[in-house]
Amino acid sequence: MKLAWNMVNEPTALWVRVLKSKYKCDEGKSPNVQLTHSCSSTWRAIVSVWDKMIEGMQWSIGNGRTINFWSHSWLPLGIVLNNIVMQPIDPQIASKTVAYFSDNNGGWQLQEAVNMIPAYVIDQIQGCTAAADNLGEDRPSWPYSSNGVFAVKTAYDFLLSTRTSDRVLWNNIWKWEGPQKIKASYGW
Repeated sequence: MKLAWNMVNEPTALWVRVLKSKYKCDEGKSPNVQLTHSCSSTWRAIVSVWDKMIEGMQWSIGNGRTINFWSHSWLPLGIVLNNIVMQPIDPQIASKTVAYFSDNNGGWQLQEAVNMIPAYVIDQIQGCTAAADNLGEDRPSWPYSSNGVFAVKTAYDFLLSTRTSDRVLWNNIWKWEGPQKIKASYGW
């Protein structure tokens, strides 16, 4: 998972540029990665954890130009606006970034979105710092650590917390008091 994180966090590193070029990823801070027919074990490892890493990642707003307002996680509680809209998103604004909804002076311009988003989320948005050029680039952050910096330990804890249904299933199989032959056919 650390390689996937570094791929987002260090897009200009030579190894990242080589992998993106070799496996034809789109440019940008969170590229679309796909498994290919004959790929390296490094690429296979990155692809295997990519969706979980993106799910766990949160964006810190800078200039707002790389954060999709609707589909990226940038609000404090990890809310993704696509998941909570009250009506379909107008196709003309579906791909807009956070910068589009900011006035570049620390304020928000939410007139086009206010009818689509619940009031409690509008309040959360207005409590966030709006995008501005003087804030630098948008940055990925890891909300599972106290300082926002990715750590393997917190990534491991995050992955374990997302697999609770698997754990419940296996616990029930091992606690089952039926014939061992049936238990073994599910567990082995």
